[in-house]
Amino acid sequence: LNKAKSSNVILPGFTTRVYDYLKASDYYISASDVEGLANTLLESMTVGLPMVLSDIPSHHEVLNNFKEETVGIIADQHNEESIKDAIHAILQIDAANVRRAVQDIFQRKYTAKKMSEAYQYHYIMLTKR
Repeated sequence: LNKAKSSNVILPGFTTRVYDYLKASDYYISASDVEGLANTLLESMTVGLPMVLSDIPSHHEVLNNFKEETVGIIADQHNEESIKDAIHAILQIDAANVRRAVQDIFQRKYTAKKMSEAYQYHYIMLTKR
């Protein structure tokens, strides 16, 4: 990876001000090889960030919630050109509409209350088998 410094990229290390950084961000990029439903992705959704996500099942699962609008791009995390292309593609989308769509899906599916209710439902269904 190119370790050139840029005034556009901030690596603050540990911080308790995650929300402040997310609000100041334009995009969320994850090049993870393995991930469950990542807290960082959920946190980025609270502020509606457009996403560049690696080609892993949990990222596909999140993007599959958005049937009619492109809010994110999947990139091959092992291919630098694929990541570059995805970043260029995400720059072409309407960020204002994306923010609303991402925040809406987060509120409908991924809040702690919604996820707890979904787990409870599935546990109840398992006990009824």
